[in-house]
Amino acid sequence: MAHETDSSPQKRKRPFRQIYGPILLLALILVILFLAVIAFTLQQHKETALYENVSYNNAYSSGSIVRIGSLPETITPVWMYSATGKSVRSVAISGDGRYVAAGSGPDLYCLNREGILHWNYTPGSEPGTYGGTFRDLSISDDGKFIVGSLGFTFYYFSQNGTRLLDGGWGFEDGIESMDLSAEGKTFVIGTSGHNRVWFLNPNGNIPSWHFTTFNRKNTSESYAGNHVAMSADGQYVGASGEDSRVYYFNQSGALLWKSNETGRPLENIAMSADGHTIAAASRDHSVYVFDNTGNLLWNATTGDVVRTIAMSSDGKYIVAGSDDSGITFFDRNGTLISTYIARKPVTSLAISRNGNTIVAGSKDSGIYCFDQDGTLLWKYIAGKAVNRVAVSGDGIWVVAGSSDGNVYFFSRNGTADGHS
Repeated sequence: MAHETDSSPQKRKRPFRQIYGPILLLALILVILFLAVIAFTLQQHKETALYENVSYNNAYSSGSIVRIGSLPETITPVWMYSATGKSVRSVAISGDGRYVAAGSGPDLYCLNREGILHWNYTPGSEPGTYGGTFRDLSISDDGKFIVGSLGFTFYYFSQNGTRLLDGGWGFEDGIESMDLSAEGKTFVIGTSGHNRVWFLNPNGNIPSWHFTTFNRKNTSESYAGNHVAMSADGQYVGASGEDSRVYYFNQSGALLWKSNETGRPLENIAMSADGHTIAAASRDHSVYVFDNTGNLLWNATTGDVVRTIAMSSDGKYIVAGSDDSGITFFDRNGTLISTYIARKPVTSLAISRNGNTIVAGSKDSGIYCFDQDGTLLWKYIAGKAVNRVAVSGDGIWVVAGSSDGNVYFFSRNGTADGHS
């Protein structure tokens, strides 16, 4: 007997992977996205919680907790001064905080502690300025003298704005840095190009002496220029050379010693008030500290190029700012006290005489204020990158200049009179 056969095509079962694979993949992607959102939220909460627990050092009588990071501003400036709309590249403050100097483009401003303009100066088309900006400023401890650099020329003023050494003194190279003795009677200038250190005494010969350091060996390196620092009494001068050495002079211009090469060009230099301790910031990511006989006391490595460095008057505290956004705090012996990470590279550092107030400026627009242990006291967000910061000798007053064209003035305690 013939058997009938089922001529209808058999249904073939689809493999499990083909049916559920896309669904599982989509589910996995959703889970990963969900976990990423949770992780981001937890991190933000962690950062906010961390900042919320930072004490403001009794800045307010109510003992308020300052929220740092979660708010655009955590302190109110005592005052702000708007320059001519140009970036404020340099600031300085007298030891008692009574006078503030700020450079914005070719304009120099001198303000009092209340933020009132005392005087201002614009050089016009004088030779040697090259349409530049006031890049470096220093004020004597009592505020009686102000010195600043613009292009190839330095300017020396009295407290009331009278230009001393009228006609200025121009150099064949751009001025990289300068420092002023505490009484404002002597100052030192470091230039780029021919790599010279100049010592000037307005009451004597102009200049008193100059010294040429050696050029960088690796010509692929960009110019760092000669950075200089001076002891408070003007008796000693330190300079960082393009050849990665530190040079140390007495007031007469005698080279007392020069260090061994440190690796790469040095970006900045700091000196204790008595000239017995010298610290250098290097492109090789390190901080080098010497005594006044040239002995290397210690060196420490940070995470990136060290651009700026500051030291307390007694040499007990040293702070370094680097391109990896790190602000690193050391004691006299090179022991790491703490590290704070900003959002972008650190541009400027300043420290009070006793080290109890440390201020940092960053390309992240932040102005950061710390105590000597590296504890963040407060942070303020300017409109643009912060180019330069300064602090009064007593640590009470803080000033900062920003690319947003403003000068910002604060008290350490957040009060208008500087006292809690």
